[in-house]
Amino acid sequence: MAHLGDLLEDQSIDFTFTTITAEGVPFTLAGSPVLSVYKSNSVTQTTTGPTLSVDFDGVTGLNHVRMATTDAFYVVATDYSVVITTGTVNSVSVVGYVVAQFSIENRNTKANLVSILGTALTETTGLIAAGFKKFFNVATPTGTINSIPGAVAGAAGGLFIAGANAATSVTTALTTNITGNITGNLSGSVGSVTGAVGSVTGAVGSVTGAVGSVTGNVGGNVTGSVGSVTGAVGSVTGAVGSVTGAVGSVGTGGIAAASLATAAVTKIWDAANFSGISTGRTVTITVKDTDGAGAAIDSVRVEIWDSAGTTTMYAIDLATDASGQSTFTLADGTYMHKLYKPGSYTFTDATFTVSAVATTFEWYGTPVSTSAPSAVTTALSGYAVDAAGSVAVGVQISVRSPVPNLHNTTNIVTDLKTTDTTDSNGYFSLTVMRNEPLLVTCSAMGLEDYPITCTAGTADLSTLITPKY
Repeated sequence: MAHLGDLLEDQSIDFTFTTITAEGVPFTLAGSPVLSVYKSNSVTQTTTGPTLSVDFDGVTGLNHVRMATTDAFYVVATDYSVVITTGTVNSVSVVGYVVAQFSIENRNTKANLVSILGTALTETTGLIAAGFKKFFNVATPTGTINSIPGAVAGAAGGLFIAGANAATSVTTALTTNITGNITGNLSGSVGSVTGAVGSVTGAVGSVTGAVGSVTGNVGGNVTGSVGSVTGAVGSVTGAVGSVTGAVGSVGTGGIAAASLATAAVTKIWDAANFSGISTGRTVTITVKDTDGAGAAIDSVRVEIWDSAGTTTMYAIDLATDASGQSTFTLADGTYMHKLYKPGSYTFTDATFTVSAVATTFEWYGTPVSTSAPSAVTTALSGYAVDAAGSVAVGVQISVRSPVPNLHNTTNIVTDLKTTDTTDSNGYFSLTVMRNEPLLVTCSAMGLEDYPITCTAGTADLSTLITPKY
């Protein structure tokens, strides 16, 4: 009898046994032999499982058996005996002869790489062994099984998933430093970023605190103050609410008149002191009068425009110096100059060309007589009313020069009255420059400004000043 050992569940095994005569001579197992399998100490038997081949390989008396244990009869933690239940040797019955015994996972085998506590492990060939080797084949381990958290990787308390599998959100705070690249999204606050941020794609909701510097373009809006801007500002779309401090210079390209909103111009016009195009020739302009003495004229506003004088203003000086001079940096080309000193001099717009041999120019103004103020002033009166016809009482009515197209920012006529307060009837009366475009304003909320040009006589504005809708 052979003992086949402790088999795994559903395992198959091959074995042989020899049938002999009483004299010990091998003899063929005959009589339609049958092998049956008994379970432990039960009388229950089955012929399912063993497959018998007598005189195996032509050898007399050599019997081969292939024992399969896949049938439901075969269970773990059980012993089995293989017995001849039909058959003779040399005409002698050999029924009851036990040819083999085996057990199925019944010999205290706790674990191996194929089965653990009776549970078979399925695998892609070699992976369990390779994983076991990778985990335990370490010369000096630095951790234990307790080093691995019990939570699912990527979940709270679990391992962080890095590399190509970093698709799990990190919802807990990161208090350590990150020195590599972050190619995903960050939701929540970032304490600080040390070093350059290569690029940000998408909108940045808000930035609280100072931004040290920005190199490159800002595509969206900036709310709050900007300490300084170094370098050119490509373009500004929309109104500029306010500018505090001087605007140092406007570079190549100048300011397109059509692109300046009235609100923005009103804020920046008188604060600007443009130095002109950033590269080119130094051009000196001297402004003199034409009364024969050739005296220099100071405090003249000098504007340098495109050759047509309608599209782009390249440079401006709010006031010539005591020598009547202004200095600009201009590229070679043809420009138009526009000069203004309202109430003192009149000037004629004219073109001039800058080149290697033409960098110094003299321009002349015609004095305006101030001996007869009545010749250049007129009365302006009217009533401030709303859309319903009700008068606006106690509101301040004033006039000013529209900006930037008019330049009557300094009235030299001593008897001008440019501000008045409406009486109980909404009436006001002003003395203003004649034939000068003016802007009538009202201190009452909702009343619009209105442009008007006054000639000799009295203008009644009662039909012009109405509420804004």
